[in-house]
Amino acid sequence: MKFKNIKITKRNDNRWQGRFLENGKYKFIYGHTQKECYDKVKEYFKDRELPVKKKLTLNDWIETWKKVFKKKKLKESTFYHLELELNKYIKNSIGEKDIAKISILDIQSLLNSINFSRQKLKIYTYLKDIFDKALKNKMIKENVLENIERPKHVKKQSNAFNREQQNKFINVCKTSKYGDFFLLLLYQGLRSGELSALEGSDINIEKRYINVNKTLNEKGHINLPKTSTSIRKVPIFDYSIDILKKYKDVKGRIFKVSNTPLQKEFRCIMKSINLSGFTIHSLRHTFITRWAEMGAASKLIQKWVGHSTNIITEKVYTKINSDFENAQMLEKQRDFNNSFDTDFDTDF
Repeated sequence: MKFKNIKITKRNDNRWQGRFLENGKYKFIYGHTQKECYDKVKEYFKDRELPVKKKLTLNDWIETWKKVFKKKKLKESTFYHLELELNKYIKNSIGEKDIAKISILDIQSLLNSINFSRQKLKIYTYLKDIFDKALKNKMIKENVLENIERPKHVKKQSNAFNREQQNKFINVCKTSKYGDFFLLLLYQGLRSGELSALEGSDINIEKRYINVNKTLNEKGHINLPKTSTSIRKVPIFDYSIDILKKYKDVKGRIFKVSNTPLQKEFRCIMKSINLSGFTIHSLRHTFITRWAEMGAASKLIQKWVGHSTNIITEKVYTKINSDFENAQMLEKQRDFNNSFDTDFDTDF
């Protein structure tokens, strides 16, 4: 039973109550029977205005969802991107709607307006969890996302340089102001954030290893690496020795440069050698691909690059370049026995 928008409910002590907000605080009216309580509530509001039930907007609930369910669980950089995406796609579109009145049509229209499949899937995933938590906390009666088809996104295969492209890139880096940075990504297989956070004290030339124990995020803050397996000692490979010797005595970070100028310089290099479809992260892919081509065990590569599972290394990164595969096939056709020769060249 309800009086206007005030529910009359039974308590555990068998009394009945009407509960409503008045001046920012909950007020209770009790009765021994449902009818008695109803009459008391009705009498109370005889000369008073009924309380207006404040709507809970999607934006309001998202703020609670972020604070309670995401803030402490996500890395700072991950949480930063989550906020950017929610603000970009939701805040000014359906964010001010009453969450209990958002329809399937509202959500589907929002998803249809997002042009990129990866972003569309991420927003769908965020909203599904946002509405799921609202349902479990009895803010809404149903999760409308349950009736919306999950968007499809096919992850692009990561690109790696073939050997000819790699050599062109190396030659241009010798005259680039950030050439040492790019070459170390290529020669050591580090993530860009890991190399950006690297300090002179992390370099041990005598024992031939680099300590990777931190990363620089998009806000310019030093954090722990991506996963526990990302904290590692990476062997210093031959091609990196001369470069790292220049920085081993540097106090603090050896590369004090942000992501924006690095991206700009990388694009200039790509343009100068007429290449497209590559990113700075392609240098890490190339490192892994070269070692895979040379027969290094995927478990060893996994350790060097700090992947949490071997599946990532094998499925995502060890796609051997087609020109290398074709060359290997021709060799096998000429001399089957020679295809098992383990004397491979480890030079880049």
